[in-house]
Amino acid sequence: MKITKQHDIKDCGLHVMQFFVKKYTKNDVSLSYLKLKANYGKDGISLAGLKDIASEFNLVFDTYKVEINNLFSIAKVDFPLVCLIKEEGLQHYLILEKIHRDVFYFQDSRVGTSIKIHRDQFEKIFTGYISFVYLDENKVIKNEQFVIDNKLKSLINIDSTSFVLIISALLSTLLAFGSTFFIKLVFDFVIPNNLLKTHIILFVAFLWVNFVRFSNNFFKNTLTKKLSNKTEIAIKDAFFRKIQSVSLDELNRLDRNEILKRLSYISMVADFQSTFLYIFWSELVALMISTMLLIWISYQLFLMILCVSVLSFLIKLVFNYFVEKKYAEYLNKAHVFSLNELENVYSLNSFRTKNEVNYKELIRQKSMLEYKAIDYTLNNKNNLSLFVTDLVIGNLGLITVFIGVFLILKNQISIGEVVLVLTASNYFTQPISSLSGLIASKKIIDKHVDMLNFVFCLNTHELNDKGIVIEKINNICLNDIDFGYDKSNPVIKIKGLMLDSNTQIFGKNGSGKSTLLNLLNYTYFSTRGKIYINENESEFINNSELKNSTLLINPHVFVQTGTVYDYLTCGKNELANILLENVQRYKLDKVMEEMNINFNSYSRDNGQNFSAGQRQLIILLKLFTKKYKLILLDEAFENLETRVFNKIKEKIKEFQSDAMFIEISHSRKYIYNNKGVDFDKVNQAN
Repeated sequence: MKITKQHDIKDCGLHVMQFFVKKYTKNDVSLSYLKLKANYGKDGISLAGLKDIASEFNLVFDTYKVEINNLFSIAKVDFPLVCLIKEEGLQHYLILEKIHRDVFYFQDSRVGTSIKIHRDQFEKIFTGYISFVYLDENKVIKNEQFVIDNKLKSLINIDSTSFVLIISALLSTLLAFGSTFFIKLVFDFVIPNNLLKTHIILFVAFLWVNFVRFSNNFFKNTLTKKLSNKTEIAIKDAFFRKIQSVSLDELNRLDRNEILKRLSYISMVADFQSTFLYIFWSELVALMISTMLLIWISYQLFLMILCVSVLSFLIKLVFNYFVEKKYAEYLNKAHVFSLNELENVYSLNSFRTKNEVNYKELIRQKSMLEYKAIDYTLNNKNNLSLFVTDLVIGNLGLITVFIGVFLILKNQISIGEVVLVLTASNYFTQPISSLSGLIASKKIIDKHVDMLNFVFCLNTHELNDKGIVIEKINNICLNDIDFGYDKSNPVIKIKGLMLDSNTQIFGKNGSGKSTLLNLLNYTYFSTRGKIYINENESEFINNSELKNSTLLINPHVFVQTGTVYDYLTCGKNELANILLENVQRYKLDKVMEEMNINFNSYSRDNGQNFSAGQRQLIILLKLFTKKYKLILLDEAFENLETRVFNKIKEKIKEFQSDAMFIEISHSRKYIYNNKGVDFDKVNQAN
């Protein structure tokens, strides 16, 4: 992919933007359109200006000031990136694609192609500013619904890649047929005429044919794997974008294991779609050529081969029909079995009494036996299908020779032609078998595609990113709020509630306190009623910005595998700098030492290798990586001993002094203790 050449000295930034829009969204955006969106300064378009333009295309422009040595430690996945240089008094943007030893490889809009600059030269012109550019996965592209299309029309759709595959399929088939003529030429031409030199020439020629054929197969396998990877990556990216953008009440239509099950189907779908076109065309062409060849050699032998092949095809269709009928039940049993195995592993740290262990093992074994029973049944049907078709197709060679002898004795066919029929018949029966298998596979893949498309069709609620920006929350007002996971059974029903200061919510278990915090954290969207923030109705607020300035800490927070430092900073230099400043200011390292953890401590299995108190402290340290506007704490300190809680409480209060706190704690461990709300009285659903 090449950058376009600039004609205006101030437009280098727009050509860079055009490059990244094409790379990440596959869309061609005109330079004229970008010019309308740009704000020109005396030096052209600033990095901040490019960032504003990028947001329109769901691209993120992350800019950093770095030393040239830092460029050598940038991960390969983060390339290409933007570098700002200053040459002859003029600022200019380059796209850095890679660094090899001391040579920097750029795309330069001044020449419209790639250039190389040695480190010594680059060091003189580098301003120190770089920008990482990537697709914002949190933004849902409007009016675009990703679904997997597995219809035949889509599978045989011809684009540049599929055209190459079709050519490869045709070439492979023609070369395969060409190689079969070696036997006929040897038996009917070389041996009867004692042509030794011709025999050597033919041998070398057909060796070359086979070399080209096998090279073509190597190319095909490489291309289909690349296509499969591309398809799998696209589907998985869309899958994770979807499940991360839908509300939890919508996602609750599926449990975690249902999501994992669907995720496991993606590679199967990608492999099928990437190989379908090649198999379809190569087998179809092979069938057509072998048909013409067999008819040309002997229509009697062709009719016999046709009858045997049709019989084999019908047998396979019948068996595939019975397998398909049982496949839905097979998937269900496999899911239940997998679920019980996972629950057995998840519960290893739970009750381990004899009764508990025996009960879990009983359930696991029952589901395993049910799954293995249907698996065995389907396997038997497949074996029986293979047995019957082998009986039919496996004897085709014997039948061909048997009938061929009579035709030879009647001088209607030569020995070489019989040998050629034996070879060519494989190119007739194999495509029929392969195409019938392709039909059966498509029906099974269709079921997987339907299950994946169910996820892609979940309703996505896009947060408004154009409204009023709330600088500081002074009050939150809830009017006529009605929410329930089941609409006929509301969990929260609030006529009116004003939260005009830091608030502590208390009430009995199951009264809806945690659900309220999830509503304020934009976790659920199927809510009826109005929420006002600083007297502004929520639909007119920049909810996207407020969501990113809200933090909910509850017992369900997941701790990523990796170091504590990586978990807290998310690979962002901005968060890392704030955290390190706060470590020095508030002596957080001393608190961590008391709890026997540090930034290099490694989390495994959702932090299960830490004690409950250590894990909770790690999560709470998120409060020192960024200034938040709304902090929601649900049982956030229950596992900390009072001494540690009192230490960290004051530090949180000081750093997050501008935030509004809404807290739940059965042990009364609050950051603030100024306004209590009895939720049993407020929530009319109780």
